[in-house]
Amino acid sequence: MKSTTSNQSDSTLSNIVDTTVFKIESKTYQNQSEVELWKLFRSGDEGAFIAIYQTYIDILYNFGIQHCKDEELVKDCLQDFFIYLREKRSGLAEATSIKFYLMKSFRRKLLDYLKKYRKRLAVRLKYQQENLFKFEISEETKIINRQFNSMQVEALNKAINKLTSKEREAIYLYFFSNFSYKEISEIQGYTHISSARRLIYKALDQLRITLKLAVFFICYLFFD
Repeated sequence: MKSTTSNQSDSTLSNIVDTTVFKIESKTYQNQSEVELWKLFRSGDEGAFIAIYQTYIDILYNFGIQHCKDEELVKDCLQDFFIYLREKRSGLAEATSIKFYLMKSFRRKLLDYLKKYRKRLAVRLKYQQENLFKFEISEETKIINRQFNSMQVEALNKAINKLTSKEREAIYLYFFSNFSYKEISEIQGYTHISSARRLIYKALDQLRITLKLAVFFICYLFFD
């Protein structure tokens, strides 16, 4: 699914790792399963590390910028995150979904970063809280019924951004990143899967209340 976030101007972070140094062709790893690729990475294969980096760096950046609008802080956190992964690779847990493992781990590290640099962000703290996960849905997005016109899409976006940041994050993870309720519950730090399910249902119910046309949107999401 394709989403349009509020800030994607500098989402290619090739300056963090100079992949040309390794002279690795990504296609070498295209036929590897995620389990095999992660196993290669953990065993010290630099090509596997680069393949993982190139695949997920922009996804993690766009996810991170939803949590914090300070682009430089997100970049610094990403740099430290990948350095940590590379240095500690042999001790990392096995993973069946690399994307889930990285999103969960990076979210935790980013939240620690935000606590560490809270003074740096203090001036914009109120703005930060109000504008987390201010993503927008475009008319081309697959989850939008073709019968929706531009005004209805705009109304839907306004309704989404009236949700709490936690609800918007859950919507983002479920509909745009295709994570399951179980994965979302782990990413957001819930003990029970039902917590993530209730959060998403609550958000959708709020959309239904806010938008007269939301019933078509929700039916399309669940039955397409």
